[in-house]
Amino acid sequence: MNNDRAKPGRREARAAALVSGDHKWFGQMLEDLTEQWRHVYRDLNYEPAIIAASDLVGPDMELVMVTSDEFAGDYPAGARIPAHSFITHYVGREWKIAATSRRLPLPGWPPTEQVIEGLLGSTESR
Repeated sequence: MNNDRAKPGRREARAAALVSGDHKWFGQMLEDLTEQWRHVYRDLNYEPAIIAASDLVGPDMELVMVTSDEFAGDYPAGARIPAHSFITHYVGREWKIAATSRRLPLPGWPPTEQVIEGLLGSTESR
């Protein structure tokens, strides 16, 4: 690791620049994330089906589970199916993805997550 990049304060400054999209590494970071998401969500085959149920996470926030259309339909209570979990947040007049798991990322360094009570239950998460 480049020690210059690890100095206190530098990571925060670089992270802030990446978020704004103005940093020279932003394009590469976005390409890397897109490739990772394509790999993780490849089983959706570009035709996702939203599972009927969603759970309230907090004010203006919901847990949404998505699976491939082969698993869409009714299931008995307690049945386990492979699904991807998203936490969505209503901001302004639109829903945005707040997290791509059942935990909320917290700003700052080092990266941390907030576990939301009741969300790490029986449904399979990726």
